[in-house]
Amino acid sequence: MGQTSYGENKSRVSLKTESEETILFFRTDSNTFRRIINATNEKVCDLVILYANQNRRVICFCELKGSQVNDAKEQIINTHRLLMQYFTKQNLFLSLESKAIIVPSGSFPKDTKKIREELANTVCSSTQNVDICRSREIGDFLRGATQKSDRKGKKKNRKNRST
Repeated sequence: MGQTSYGENKSRVSLKTESEETILFFRTDSNTFRRIINATNEKVCDLVILYANQNRRVICFCELKGSQVNDAKEQIINTHRLLMQYFTKQNLFLSLESKAIIVPSGSFPKDTKKIREELANTVCSSTQNVDICRSREIGDFLRGATQKSDRKGKKKNRKNRST
């Protein structure tokens, strides 16, 4: 078992792999990726993470941001739209659960409810599949555990009973 991580803008995500998992990190904010998905003038998110185990297949759109969380939301929406257009053009019809995560390094936004709802409506099927958090280990999020914030913005893990 290994560890996969990515960091930028004083933000970092990491993931400790467990047995029988496959995790792939794709740096999407690059000229090569932009050319593949035809993102000539649009901003895209930093990372696409593909996660798979025997029961779950997840594509997670990840943006590491200073403090402009609304910009991060738009970058995730753009990347999702362009990547789905690319998959359709290539006749790739994949059954993937979509998730999105924004990791701000600057001031934490006070009201994230609207951003979560917009991402749930455009990228993910539920606000449970959207997270806005400080740099952290994201394995539980990808595996299906939900996060519940306390009043200080700290996260408490709890297992998602629907999985």
